[in-house]
Amino acid sequence: MERIPLVPFGVARTETFMASGLSRRQFRALVGHGLRKLGRGWYATEEAHRDVQSAIQHGGRLSCLSALSLFHRAWSPPGQGVHVRLLEGTSRGRTKYPRLPRAVHNCQSAGPQRMADFGPVDPPELAVPAAGQCTSAEYFVAVLDSLLHAKECTVEELAHWLRHTPSRIASLLDHTDVAESGTESLVRFRLRQLGLPVRPQVWILGVGRVDLVVGERFVIECDSVGHHDSPGAFHNDRERDLALAQQDYERLRLTYHQIVDDWDRALQAIMTIVSTGAHLRKRTPWAA
Repeated sequence: MERIPLVPFGVARTETFMASGLSRRQFRALVGHGLRKLGRGWYATEEAHRDVQSAIQHGGRLSCLSALSLFHRAWSPPGQGVHVRLLEGTSRGRTKYPRLPRAVHNCQSAGPQRMADFGPVDPPELAVPAAGQCTSAEYFVAVLDSLLHAKECTVEELAHWLRHTPSRIASLLDHTDVAESGTESLVRFRLRQLGLPVRPQVWILGVGRVDLVVGERFVIECDSVGHHDSPGAFHNDRERDLALAQQDYERLRLTYHQIVDDWDRALQAIMTIVSTGAHLRKRTPWAA
């Protein structure tokens, strides 16, 4: 049996497999023995990515938040499902393609190439505008922050990709800033929307880099979904908290759940400190 050529995400057109040197006889022999037909002209290997397969089977391309998190290391908003950009002329129902299940989102891009076909997974110039129209402002800013942090693009490239989107989406680029996690982006965006002075990624002597500083002396640390599972990391966090306390910083550590699912309660804790003006008061570090 011929070896199946490696293709990105395990999904490709017939001609892509043939271009690797397979003859038509060899290709036909692989179908059903390592290759599975997804739709007209498309095949998948046994290791093919599930979401990419789903996009092709529904007559689309993996796009939007799904493409950005898979291919470009972007932060994934919670419960995003599978995001698919349907191509022009894709019909639903019994005529050609099955109806989209509830977990699959039909996303729209923007610009003259919004219906173009670039392969099974959309490039960022299509996926980014689609994401801007498919999620909330705060989640989109977090996605953009993560793309910039991963050095997947520049601010100038993002501006170019968003130039055909509505101004309410394109203007969100002005809210991006340095961030090491999506939760950090969310808290920064939310607090700035309330008019609070927030500085991200601040270096504090004897502590290191902290996620956010509100005002002059209120430090907020934001845990990601998989943050600090080891005892060593837990100990390091407490050492940092102790060092902040010695320097008279107000401090609050928020979990992923508190930021994403219980924000009202987290915000109440933040505003309790802010309402006293403690975040603006001059620090008086303890000295031995």
